[in-house]
Amino acid sequence: MEREDLPALTSLRFFAAFAVVLYHYGHYVGSVEPLASLYGLGFDSGFIGVTFFYVLSGFILSHAYRNRNLTEPGAVRRFLLARVARIVPVYLLGLALSFPFVLFWVLKLPPDGAEFLLRGSSLLLAPFMLQSWVPLGACTWNCPGWSLSNEAFFYLLFPLLLPLVWRRSFAVVVVVGGALLVAGWAVAWTMWGEPARLMDELAEPVPVQALAQAIKYLPINHLPAFVAGMLAYAVVTRWRGPSPGPWLFAAGLAAVLAGVALRDHVSIVVFHNALFIVPFAVLIAGAAGLGTGRCLWLERPGLVILGRISFALYILHMPIRTIATHPLLLGPTPMAHAVALPLSLLAAALVWRFVEEPARAQIMSFAKSPSPLRGSEPAR
Repeated sequence: MEREDLPALTSLRFFAAFAVVLYHYGHYVGSVEPLASLYGLGFDSGFIGVTFFYVLSGFILSHAYRNRNLTEPGAVRRFLLARVARIVPVYLLGLALSFPFVLFWVLKLPPDGAEFLLRGSSLLLAPFMLQSWVPLGACTWNCPGWSLSNEAFFYLLFPLLLPLVWRRSFAVVVVVGGALLVAGWAVAWTMWGEPARLMDELAEPVPVQALAQAIKYLPINHLPAFVAGMLAYAVVTRWRGPSPGPWLFAAGLAAVLAGVALRDHVSIVVFHNALFIVPFAVLIAGAAGLGTGRCLWLERPGLVILGRISFALYILHMPIRTIATHPLLLGPTPMAHAVALPLSLLAAALVWRFVEEPARAQIMSFAKSPSPLRGSEPAR
């Protein structure tokens, strides 16, 4: 895999982001078409798009820095600056748009309760991407930002992890450790969480909410997905022979669809945190190995552009939903969510063109060397 840019992976980012958007909007669309039909086709599991982003991030960063020595003086600083340039401008914009609403929400809570302290912590932690370490604070201020809090943790670890992915013993440690972690949380949820619903916990007592959000949002729970992407890249680069890209892509896609169909037959903890790691790793490795001309529909310019705006779409769709459903506008109606969808796409395109890219270039001007792979960076 010698190509510097990987347009097929850029295009896939849009489908993952769009699945998350439909998941968030799908709770509210009622009978409004076509959103209601899409939601019924499996987008009620659209949150798995976040797992896709974690795997993709590990894969792409390994590709981008495969020939760079991060132990050189200043290399880690430049790497982290590139990460800041990639995600922080749009992330902060999402926080700014959401701030009046989250402040009003937190101030309505009883000031002497645990929920006030935990949710209020996001006002201090979210600007520094630390909110996912605190249950109830993780999803308070522009909820999609919790995954960026996790990504920030992964970025700090990446220079340490990169040399390890080439060791088979490290892969064994990741698999065994990840399996034990998921099993432990699954047991904890069975004992102290059920019959509450992991994906709809907000009406439950604060301890149950805290357990559910610790399972869903803590960075350590999703580190195996990021490392799986790195390991997938290591396997791809070691492959000697005809590219199995088309077969891997088809197998990965089939495994993802089969996993979605199994939602009611496996532990929701396993479904949310682990079930799709390997299928997404196979899918991404297959798409990366397709090459120009092998899967032209994923490399169409229109799809690639949608992939590039996917990060802004992911970050902005919830603030736009909140604004559209305000009582002074459309109110919390299915139509408001139907309107919010095209508005989110339009806003994402404008923000990518006039905020994300210019801000990224400006920040990277402070670095001595340019950020690698402008077109194939992952989005969350």
